[in-house]
Formats: sequence, structure tokens, C-alpha cells
Amino acid sequence: MKLGWRHHVVRALGDGTVEPVQWDVPISGASPLLDLSGPGSFDGTITPEVMRLKDERGPLIVPWSSVVLSERDEQLKAVSLITDVSENGADLSLSGVSYVGYAAQPYTGTPFEGIKVDPLDQVRRMWDHLQGLKGGGSNLGVVIDDTTSPVRIGEEPRDVSFETGAGEQVEFETGPYVLARWKTDDMAKEIDSLAEQTPFDYLMEHKWKPNRNDGFESFLRIGYPKIGTRRTRPRFVVGENVTVRPQIQWDGDDYASDVLLQGAGEGREMRWARVAHVTGDRLRRCVVVSDKSITSGKAAESAAWAELDMRLGIEDITEITLVDHPNARFNTWGLGDEILIQTSQGWAQKLRLWVRVLAEKWDCDKDTVTLTVKRVEKVS
Repeated sequence: MKLGWRHHVVRALGDGTVEPVQWDVPISGASPLLDLSGPGSFDGTITPEVMRLKDERGPLIVPWSSVVLSERDEQLKAVSLITDVSENGADLSLSGVSYVGYAAQPYTGTPFEGIKVDPLDQVRRMWDHLQGLKGGGSNLGVVIDDTTSPVRIGEEPRDVSFETGAGEQVEFETGPYVLARWKTDDMAKEIDSLAEQTPFDYLMEHKWKPNRNDGFESFLRIGYPKIGTRRTRPRFVVGENVTVRPQIQWDGDDYASDVLLQGAGEGREMRWARVAHVTGDRLRRCVVVSDKSITSGKAAESAAWAELDMRLGIEDITEITLVDHPNARFNTWGLGDEILIQTSQGWAQKLRLWVRVLAEKWDCDKDTVTLTVKRVEKVS
């Protein structure tokens, strides 16, 4: 079987299965994007006209029905639900999202009110609703992890009222966690909100079934509090397998050596914390951060340290482009993993930076991958 990148078109039947439309479709500029806790994307163009993808009715690729399967060396790397098709002369342009993006729909099931429920159970509840709608047509065959968390959301209904130190009257009502058609108009956004507050990570994975003609299996992986691990074996070095010199940033506007965090309350009764790093090569710079959701001194101190860690003003890299290389073969890391980037080029001499992989965008024509990353810490 031909290796390298290959793309296939199937049709989602809405009952958890797919049927082949055409294997080995020539898609140029194919660039599937896989991101951690996000909808992903796909872009590509079929040119010139491929007669086997047409009939008397027009193209056999139909938005919200067709799915592009992108594989590299027989490993299924991306599954993209096509959402837009446009014809421009002989070109047929395709764009889409990963299966995660299919959840961007309202919750229309029986209203749910939960007290002290696990947020991860609510992710499963939304996907079960989506894939089990009466009349069918929405079952993608996604299997959701049974991961749990110790976090609980939703409270017994009660009125809360208090007066701040400044004499301001504050009133609000606590209540259960609610999923309902009048409240949950986008389940994908609701899942993202839960992921940020809990916190947890999620990503969609796919693999071929033993008989490829039977399609593939799909899994929504959930990791509490995160997905990924620190990888020490792959070697990511500018000039070796990092083919494009990354842009290294020193953001002076965000730099601070001292953070004053102001939490809930007013005046002398305000919850607050101040933390600082001793600096030997820079002037002291203090910033004020306000977060009225913080209601204890301990929480304020924890948040202040987290803010300070993000404001050290040290070198930062947000994107790297890689080729498959003996030092770091593709598939030796994954979304959520922490990897070490090294460079001795440019202004940043002998830079060693741990970053977390947040997304990977493939250039199938060039067989390269561009990683979106976020700094974890500087390694001395």
C-alpha cells in the first residue's frame, strides 16, 4: 500500500457508521489542525476535476455529510467533518472541523438540574443527548471516556445577601447546574466553560477498524486535570528538526517582578495578596490584578503566584515547525505533552525552553507539522 499522506472521503450515516465514497482522493494544500480542547479544522482543494467524485447531480462531497480521513503511513491522523464546499472553476475547495466541532449545537433534551454533580458527567450527558436524538441522524459513533473528577458543581437553591465594607448591598441566588434548551444554546461552548472551570483537557482520537472498509473508531479522551506528560526522549533543536527559526519574544508590557492581587470585598475587608521575585538584572515593576471571584487570602496568594509566574518577562516561543527526524519522530509526542526546545541561534544564546503542545497543524504536501506551544518554564 502507498505510504505517505493519503486522503479518503466517506459519508457519515448518522447511525454511528460511515460508508466509503472514494479512497485516495488527490487533495492539495491539505492542512488538518488538531488542537487540545478545541474544535480543530481542515482546509484543502481538489483540482483538477476528479470525475469519480461527481455524478449527474454534481459533487459527491456534501457539507454536513462528507468526512475526509487523512492518514500518514497508514495511521489515521485526522477525521474532518466537511462544513463548506465551494467551486471555483476546476477547483473544489473544502473546509471543515473535527468531530469535536459537531457539538456546537443547542441542548434540546429533557431539562437537567444537578446538585453537586461531576462536570465530566455533564460532558457525557451532552454527548449522549447529541448522539441519541430521536429520529437519529446525529450519531457519529463517538465513545466518551469514563474519567471522573472530585470537583462538584450545582447547589441547593438559596438567596445570598450581604453588605460590603463600602456599604454596597450584594444579592444573588445560587442554584443547581442546569442543562436546558433555554440556557444551553451551544454545547461545545458549555463543554469549554466546564473544561476551564474544573479544569480538564479533552481531545478526539480515531483509529482504523481491523477492516478499513468498515471505517474507524472515535474516542473523546478526557484528562483530569490535564492530558499529557513531560517527554524527555524526543530532541527538538533549531537547525536540526525545527526547520524554521521560531520567533522568540520578550514582552516588556507583561513583565512584572511584583504582583498585588485584589480579590472580593472592599476597603480593609478586601481579600488580597502580594508576592514578588527578587530580581538582580531588572528594575522592580509591580502590577495590580483584580479578581472579585477570589474570596480567601489563600486563594488570593495562589492566584498571585500564578500571575507572577506568567509575567517573568523571560524568552517565550509560541510556534515551531518540525520535520520527521531521527531525533524526534512524528508520533513520539502528543497534544498536551511538554517538550524541550533548544537553540543556540540568533539573539537568544543556548536557549532551553520547556513548552506544552496545544495544537498541531499538518502541511500534508510538505510533510511538516507546526506546533502551537505555550511556555511551561525556563530550564537553566
